[in-house]
Amino acid sequence: MDFKFYIVTRFNAACFPDRLDLADRRLDTDWLKERMRLFRKYCYPSVLNQSWSGFEWILLCHPDGPGWMIDELRGMDGLMIVHDAKYDVRQADGDTLITTRLDSDDMLHSDFMRTIHEYLPRYRMTRHHKLVYSFENGYRYHERIGPNGEMRLAYQKSNPFLTLFATARQDERTDTVYCTSHARLPETFPTHYDTNLSAWCWVKHDANTGGIAAKDGGGAGIETLHQFGVKHD
Repeated sequence: MDFKFYIVTRFNAACFPDRLDLADRRLDTDWLKERMRLFRKYCYPSVLNQSWSGFEWILLCHPDGPGWMIDELRGMDGLMIVHDAKYDVRQADGDTLITTRLDSDDMLHSDFMRTIHEYLPRYRMTRHHKLVYSFENGYRYHERIGPNGEMRLAYQKSNPFLTLFATARQDERTDTVYCTSHARLPETFPTHYDTNLSAWCWVKHDANTGGIAAKDGGGAGIETLHQFGVKHD
């Protein structure tokens, strides 16, 4: 049995029918320029600095995205640009498809992908056809607080950094981590919760208004950014 492992990132594509309105707003030039800044500063270096590199990275872009955006993304190494949210990844019968969800303005710990890969033999022993892997612990980084930003511990089981293991079946489309919203994934499939690694970082900036509940324990040193491949100013 073989496997394929993908990080899947929405850059400016809408993945769910009830959020298609957001795709139109994500063609705005100012929004896209700010998204590119966040992607280059946080998301991209965190993936480039992974301690295990046996994965591919799919970037979902709106089919009407401007040429300058596509040209800039194509100039970065390691990106597989797809101009539609309805991408189809097929595997041979019995093989494993692993997909990790990552927003374009967030970060992964340098050992995120290695830890997921090391779980693959255990997933196959479970005999589940699908299983969600959730790192419960992470960080919240607010880039506008103080001279270097503020890093705080965070906690969420159904966070937007989930991974889906799926065993392919002959002549069927294999589900990916975007088969439903991240809030519903742990309710839909069996889930393994990992509390050993604070594996993700949600970046708070001017363009987002949502949030991840802060975990009791408070602040973390700004040097924690180095674990994500990011240098603070």
